[in-house]
Amino acid sequence: MQQKAPGTGELVIMGVDATRPFVEVGVISADGNKLFHKVDLKLNRCSLCHEIGVTKRYLVIFSPSLKFGNICLLPCYFRIKTSINSHGRYWFSTYNVFLDYPLSIDISRLVLGGPLIKYENEGYARIGIMPRYGDADSIKWFDVEPNCTFHILNCFEDSDEASCRNIYLKYFCLDFYYYTTETDKRNELLTCAHFLNINVCDHAGSQLAPRYKEKKCILCRCQLGSRTIFYPFLFLMCDFTNNGSVNQREVQSEEQIKVEYHKFEESVFCTGAAFVSKGRGLEEDDGWIITFVHNENTNTSQPFLEELQHNPMKIDVSAAIRNTSARFLDAFVDSIFHFVDIPYLPSQKNFAPVEEIGGLVEVTCIEGQIPADFPEGVYLRNGSNPQFGSLQSTVSMFGKSSQIWVEGEGMIHALYLKKNACGQWTVSYNNRYVETETFKLQKQRNRPIFLPAVEGDSIVVAAGSLLNMVRFGAANGYASNTTVFEHSGKFYAIAENYLPQEIDISTLETYDEWNVNGAWNRPFTSHPKRAPESGELVIMGFDAVKPYYVVGIVSADGKKLSHKVDLKFNRCCLSHEIGVTEKYNIIMDYPLTIDVKRLLMGGSFMKYQKGGHARIGVMLRYGDADSVQWFEVESHCTLHLLNCFEDGNEVVVRGCRSCQAIIPGPDRGQDKFEWFSRGFEFTQSTEENRDSSIQGGYLFTRVYEWRLNIVTGEVKERNLSGNESSMDFPMINGKYTGLKHKYGYTQVVDSVASSSAGYAKYGGLAKLYLDEPHRPEPLQNGGENNQVIEVGYHKFAENSFCSGTVFAGKPGGSEEDDGWLVSFVHNEETNVSQVHIIDAKKMESEPVAKIALPQRVPYGFHGIFVPIPTHP
Repeated sequence: MQQKAPGTGELVIMGVDATRPFVEVGVISADGNKLFHKVDLKLNRCSLCHEIGVTKRYLVIFSPSLKFGNICLLPCYFRIKTSINSHGRYWFSTYNVFLDYPLSIDISRLVLGGPLIKYENEGYARIGIMPRYGDADSIKWFDVEPNCTFHILNCFEDSDEASCRNIYLKYFCLDFYYYTTETDKRNELLTCAHFLNINVCDHAGSQLAPRYKEKKCILCRCQLGSRTIFYPFLFLMCDFTNNGSVNQREVQSEEQIKVEYHKFEESVFCTGAAFVSKGRGLEEDDGWIITFVHNENTNTSQPFLEELQHNPMKIDVSAAIRNTSARFLDAFVDSIFHFVDIPYLPSQKNFAPVEEIGGLVEVTCIEGQIPADFPEGVYLRNGSNPQFGSLQSTVSMFGKSSQIWVEGEGMIHALYLKKNACGQWTVSYNNRYVETETFKLQKQRNRPIFLPAVEGDSIVVAAGSLLNMVRFGAANGYASNTTVFEHSGKFYAIAENYLPQEIDISTLETYDEWNVNGAWNRPFTSHPKRAPESGELVIMGFDAVKPYYVVGIVSADGKKLSHKVDLKFNRCCLSHEIGVTEKYNIIMDYPLTIDVKRLLMGGSFMKYQKGGHARIGVMLRYGDADSVQWFEVESHCTLHLLNCFEDGNEVVVRGCRSCQAIIPGPDRGQDKFEWFSRGFEFTQSTEENRDSSIQGGYLFTRVYEWRLNIVTGEVKERNLSGNESSMDFPMINGKYTGLKHKYGYTQVVDSVASSSAGYAKYGGLAKLYLDEPHRPEPLQNGGENNQVIEVGYHKFAENSFCSGTVFAGKPGGSEEDDGWLVSFVHNEETNVSQVHIIDAKKMESEPVAKIALPQRVPYGFHGIFVPIPTHP
């Protein structure tokens, strides 16, 4: 904080920096046109000085001002003896006073694993005396008791003394809400009135050894519940000349001053108080105090004007307060963090976003024929489409942070298939962003505003998350980019860090978020499941703070949250999908975790802990945490489930299992492309070496089966698909969700293309014949396959890759595999995107239809086919 010098009108300023020069002082001319003086104080540390004080002759520079919790900081008092010499002149004529306290910013300390900002409880503190236009060599330093001084009340001259009334704390700490119960420590944490006298010479002008005396007393405090704290943001009228009687709530001290206060209503707090004097006031306190006041019970804000004769006036300007606060925080973030576009490599070109096409576009270029018995409907696929042309990274003095692909804003691509009155197919395409509240906020400002808060240097990720929360109420943007699901005739886009967004599938317009009539209020899984027979929707949500994992049951009509239970996890597992059987909910718990404490200790916010414990829980549909039967299984990561069902005393769980998680990616310092290349080296990935740190294959995903015996507690695990291909994004005929099934389908990873891109690319599809044992054949590259079921493959053309594959059942089909696989496919050689329709009974055959789209469709995540018959 700068100060205007009395008399001259000059502006006295100073600045602190984490790099040398640490602290500089300047004096600006009264007209603001010239910097008269600028000097480096040559401190050997960056003292976080926050405020400057001035008297008619002196400059006073104070240490930082940071307030936390329910604390009101009361004044304290420094007296600096300036004795007159034998010639009747002040020995300190035109001197300044500088305070240096042990609250410091230290980058080298940060690099060594310590905090960037830290108060050293026993660090040295000193006061420097310097001329107004002096330099570093002219400062005389005086050691004082270690402390931290906050805001200045005032500075003035009193006869031969320069006096300063300010804020004093014995200790400074960021976590300052609760006080210790130890009396001696509690008193040291309380704010004190502080009186300091420094004598630097005798009256004859001969200099003596610096010495000082100081006294302190605790001012007004009151009891609040079981804690002794100061009233937050207390209005104060202080008479420093009165040591008479005081309020009973004041601490008794022979050095007390009189303190009066104005207390707001319960749960009402203020900020930014200022004194406004009367135009013709005769007394020093003729005037008003004005402040912004917020009522936490009603969530309303208003200015509060308090005349010292108690005549309040209130005006509702809460919007103005929010706008001013937002502008201030934006300016702060913009000065520290710089957004940088993350470039796309040639091998990543179809991960780049596209623009909205602007409405329905008719599609006429169709290779082959759409089958006559193919269902009319809409094929929708969600995916990451960064709003401003690319994913973003930030660069700051603290380090770097970056978005990962799953953080891009959601865009839905839709293909509409209808028959006209003559039975001929009409096909049209549209795409549109999922306009969440955070998307609309960034659209309004026309720039990225959310700091990356998943990948990067730990201090930057932590700061980004905190600043996002303070500015926008969310640690990260609401992407809604993972899938689209239907319940009770309504459709929702979802990503698991927030609530679903209702979508009009005919126009792709975004409606409001769905919070199940206000009953859920937490993140929502990307893969809810409809329970067999009842039609209830089984949901869950994980969160970085407790409760870590909550399960819910939504009524079949979507109007009621029938059940909600905390499973009392002791960690936040990034559990991407929940399973259902006829009676049970299936809970996946594996060592891909989100950990705020780990982040604050310098580790990763999201991390796969290799070898960490994994388990599968079987929970009755309306059970609680104590009713879950847990089965310990081999360490793994299974983001996607194929299906779950009951088979006698066993619950069968099938999913796509890998030895490590593909998100968030490699640890800091590892080469991303080397990590992907080794991760997909399936030729070396066998049962014997798959967990070896020197071998690859850790991203190789197999279709796995766990058989959980709910009577004996026994677990049987086996690899169904073998080691020939890595598979993910599984699907089945949706009619068999939670029931025993014969077939499953997956997308097949192209390991070479994925390694070069640093992202997974899927060059084919697989059909799993789950009831048919495999006829062993040797692998082309040698080794054992370990495949136990038959697998049929459909391979796309060279350099063509798919995403969002779904099963579209044949209307009236009698067999489980009566239907088609529908997928968005992009040819990187021609840069043309198509929708392929593949007969599920003839996987190895060419697609029955290839529908060319009017623009490129980037790779994405999950899809859904919605049958909408227009001609029954």
